[in-house]
Amino acid sequence: MTTKPRLGTGFGPGTLGFPRAEEVLTFGQRADEIGFDHFWVNDHVSWTHPLFDPAVLLSAVAARTSRIELATGVYLLPLRSPTITARAFASLDYLSGGRALLGVGIGGEFDADFAAAGIPIGERAGRTDATVQVLKELWRGEPTSLHDNYFDFDDVQVLPRPVSGTVPIIIGGRSDAALKRAARLADGWMPYLMSPDRVQSGIRRLRELAPSRQLRVVAHVFACFGSDVASAEERATAYLSAQYHRDMSGTVSKCVPCGPVEVIAERLRDYALDGVTDVVLRPLHEPGDLVSSLENHSAEVLRIWRQEGGGQW
Repeated sequence: MTTKPRLGTGFGPGTLGFPRAEEVLTFGQRADEIGFDHFWVNDHVSWTHPLFDPAVLLSAVAARTSRIELATGVYLLPLRSPTITARAFASLDYLSGGRALLGVGIGGEFDADFAAAGIPIGERAGRTDATVQVLKELWRGEPTSLHDNYFDFDDVQVLPRPVSGTVPIIIGGRSDAALKRAARLADGWMPYLMSPDRVQSGIRRLRELAPSRQLRVVAHVFACFGSDVASAEERATAYLSAQYHRDMSGTVSKCVPCGPVEVIAERLRDYALDGVTDVVLRPLHEPGDLVSSLENHSAEVLRIWRQEGGGQW
C-alpha cells in the first residue's frame, strides 16, 4: 500500500489561445481555493503564441494565493543566466512564504528557443548541469564565484535567501540522461508525456541510480476534457501534433487521458504508482474556458482523487 500522491494542476502544454490576464490570475487563485497542492506554468523564449514569463506569472499568482506550491514545468534552464535565475526564484520563494518549486529541463525540442536566446543548442546539457549546481551555492546567500566553459562571474550574492535556504529543483525529461541528472544533482524527477508503465520503469531506474536518496517524482499528465473519449482525443491529437510537428495520435492514446471527468479520473489513478509523490493534471483549455473548466471538471477530478481510498491506495 502506498501513500496517495499529492495532486496539482496548471496550464496544459500550451493553452489553446491566449486568456485574459484576470482569467489567468483567477485560475491560479481558484486552484488554491479548491485545494490543489501545486500550480504549474510552462516556459519558452520563442513560441508560436503569446506566453507569460514563468517567474513573473507565478509572482502574480503568489499575490492571489496563500498555500499552493508555485512551480515551473519546465523552465528552460540553459537559456538563462544562473545569477538572474537564482535571484528570480529566491525572490518568488521569499515573497510567497516558501512556496517556489523550480522544475527545469534542458530543452531542445524547439530550436527557436535557443536561437532567440543566443545559446548554442549543443551546450544545453553542460549549461544545465553547471547552473543547477551553482544555483544551490547562490541560494546560500554567500558571495559566489564561477568560472567555467559557460559562465564567468565573481562574488555574486543573492539576498534575500529562499525561506528554507533553497528552492527544490526537479529535473524534467524522458531520457536516461534526465534520470541521471535528477539522481546526481536535483531533488526529484518530472516525467511528462509518458505512459504509467514508462513512468514505473523510470522510477526503478532512478532507484538504481540513487538508492539512498528519497527523490520526489512528479508525474505530469496532460488531459483533454470532453463529452466523449473519441472527440476529446481528436482535439488533443490535433493540438499536440501541431505543437510538436509530428503525429501525436499514439502518444495521446497512451499518455493523454481524454473524455468525461470520470474517465480522466480513472486514468489519472494509473499514475499513482509506488514512488510517485505528486501527479499534475494539466488539461488543454480553450480561451475563456480556464476557470469554468477548472471549477466544473478539474475540481471534480480532485474530489474523486481525494475521496477514493482515503489517504492510501
